[in-house]
Amino acid sequence: PSHTEKVIPQPAADMFQTPEAIILVIDLPVLAKEDIALSISGRKINIRGTARLAFSVEQLIHSERLNGSFDRTLDLPIEVESSKAVATFQQGILEIRIPRAHSTQQSINID
Repeated sequence: PSHTEKVIPQPAADMFQTPEAIILVIDLPVLAKEDIALSISGRKINIRGTARLAFSVEQLIHSERLNGSFDRTLDLPIEVESSKAVATFQQGILEIRIPRAHSTQQSINID
C-alpha cells in the first residue's frame, strides 16, 4: 500500500522593505477577518487561521486552494516596532505594515 502525505497549502506572501517599514502582503482568499490571527515576537511574524472551501461538496476530488487550518511564520529581516504594526484586510488581501525600529543615540554621563 502506498502512503501519500497530505500537503497543507500555505498562503502566498510577499515582503517589501522601505526606509520606514516592512510591508507584508498575504493572499487569504475566502477568509473573513475573524478567521485570521497575527502575532509578532522579536523578528518573527506569525499568521494563522482557518480557510473554508467556498463550496459544499460530498467529496473533494482535487484542491490546490487554501483549505483548513494554516500556521505560517515569516522571518523579518530587521528589528521592528511591533507595538506600532498596522494590518488591513480587503478583498482577500492582508497587508501588514510594521515600522522599522530606530535606535536612538543617548548620552551617557561619566561619574
